[in-house]
Amino acid sequence: MTTQRRFAVLLGVALAFASAGPAFADRPTPAAAWRVAGVIGSSIEIVNPVGQRRSGLGLTGVELTLGDDQDGAASAMRLRIVSVASDRVEGVFLHELEALDASGNWQNVCGVDRDGRRLALFIEGHDLPDGRQVHVPGEVSITCSAGVQGKCLRAGYVPWGARPGGGSGEALFQTCTRMYRADYCGDGIGWTRNGMTIDPYDIYGIQRPEDPATLPFEAGWGPAGATCVHHTRVIARGGVAGLLARCPRLAALPSGASCTQAAATAGALMFNRSNDETP
Repeated sequence: MTTQRRFAVLLGVALAFASAGPAFADRPTPAAAWRVAGVIGSSIEIVNPVGQRRSGLGLTGVELTLGDDQDGAASAMRLRIVSVASDRVEGVFLHELEALDASGNWQNVCGVDRDGRRLALFIEGHDLPDGRQVHVPGEVSITCSAGVQGKCLRAGYVPWGARPGGGSGEALFQTCTRMYRADYCGDGIGWTRNGMTIDPYDIYGIQRPEDPATLPFEAGWGPAGATCVHHTRVIARGGVAGLLARCPRLAALPSGASCTQAAATAGALMFNRSNDETP
């Protein structure tokens, strides 16, 4: 559903800026002096020895080199931030991000989203093979607006901050990624396909269900996966019986016709509706 690039960027390690760009024209500083100070929202923050800080919109025009730790193969990746825009959700920034390829050409790092744009977002930490997000200070991952994590951030399911009643932003973000991927078992395996229409909503009212409903109830969702499943999203990939045989945890919960929104509520942070046929 999405490809995430992970970069081992320890806080305090200098970034090499090939070009300060227009955002830094007001007060030039030696390139090697700028370093990653952390991740703020879906943007990185950089700082220099005299205390100047840049993040979000202030990163437009910056070129930098990050150490790539994807799949344990250390290398370097040259990037440039062509533009940055604020999104509707507070703290979410959308970057037009390009990488320098082996031929010396700049290429956008993201695929095309539903709006026809290629936009990148930064996340602190990385994914594990089972779909869990691991918060690792100093480690930066890049996700895209066409991917699951980008969709969750843009929908308001952000990992930073707390929710009413002491709820965790990280738990809600994790739940959202499980829901979009149809990762019922919570093992990192999605039961969906690109382009399917779903109607997601949550217990906080960040997203509200379609009213009146035109799609049948599918499942309730928590950070570990589904809390009960009424129907699987893509029948061709397996129905409820096959799902329960694979996931003992779900076999002990209501399923099929007995899985309603009310039955799915225990432990659920999100719900969704979808068609129960292949597109």
